[in-house]
Amino acid sequence: MDQARIAAEARRLNVAVGRGSKWRTSTSEALAVINSIGSGDDVNAAAAIAHGNVNMKTSIHFAAQMRPDDGEELLAAMLSRSSAPLQLVNAATLRGHTPLLYACGRGHDKTVLALLRYGANPRVRTVMGDTALSMAKGSLDPDDPTGQKRRPRLEPATLAALGTE
Repeated sequence: MDQARIAAEARRLNVAVGRGSKWRTSTSEALAVINSIGSGDDVNAAAAIAHGNVNMKTSIHFAAQMRPDDGEELLAAMLSRSSAPLQLVNAATLRGHTPLLYACGRGHDKTVLALLRYGANPRVRTVMGDTALSMAKGSLDPDDPTGQKRRPRLEPATLAALGTE
């Protein structure tokens, strides 16, 4: 498959897994697209899955960020078609965001735990210095009169799985 075809397949995949809640494709629709890319050729499918957009954001990033309920299932389907799943779960965008950072920032507990099982590195820092743990800790709690308390985005057990900074 040539590069133009890989890029087209990657765009189709990104749309299927990366739509927000208003326009979300169903899990079965997204899985059908994942299974159809590369016409059954795992080498080309892996290339489409790993192909980033102009910011180097891949379908793995989109699934981690936009799919709170089925992100884990979509990740498993995509990573099973790759010969280098560890590289995919640790792929960084131009600003240094990994799929784990996106999942932590959105509070997707099941996806965070799945990415950690696949070998995602929680120690990666973005260009702004954010880590998975700092994203998971959330923003300042507006109800805290001291202005020091944070409102976590993840459950305590998931926060613990990220470790310490």
